[in-house]
Amino acid sequence: MVTKLGKAEYRKIAKEIRASVDIKVISRQIVNNIKNWQRYKEAKDILTYWAFGSEIDLSELNKDNKKFYLSRTPNISSLGLSIHSMDSELEQHKYGYWQPLAGSAIVAPEQIDLVLVPALAFDDLGNRLGYGKGYYDRLLAKMPQAEFLGVSARALIFKNLPSTSFDIPMDYIVSEDGLINTKTN
Repeated sequence: MVTKLGKAEYRKIAKEIRASVDIKVISRQIVNNIKNWQRYKEAKDILTYWAFGSEIDLSELNKDNKKFYLSRTPNISSLGLSIHSMDSELEQHKYGYWQPLAGSAIVAPEQIDLVLVPALAFDDLGNRLGYGKGYYDRLLAKMPQAEFLGVSARALIFKNLPSTSFDIPMDYIVSEDGLINTKTN
């Protein structure tokens, strides 16, 4: 009998896999793959993230001649993420990651043309498995004009993750092995 795993089980598996890979080496390979991608070369306004824990570190991209932005997690869970300039002063969130200070100038989601999206895992169809709060999905829904690039180690790209109608799929996923166009899968 085949048992279908739920999101909680996949989160546990993804955390175990993440702990077993060399994230520094993989991060460098992924940064190189992003830099060589034509869509990245053309992008001007990019929403990125500040790597936390064992997430893929994209900070090397910040040296490129682009406008980078970070999201800020609200203190009240019913509010969505807001977008701020990468030049904003940062503070440490209660979960340990860095984000723009409260009161930093907010950028309109319509200004963003490329979003670099972290996750615990993805699947070949572009479905994203986050931490379960839905912040990213609510933010991505406000940016239909942007392209979404999921960022992940290849070991964390599954065949088929559970998803709901609220989950926003990625257009592409980048790993150390290269780019996956999820629109063709």
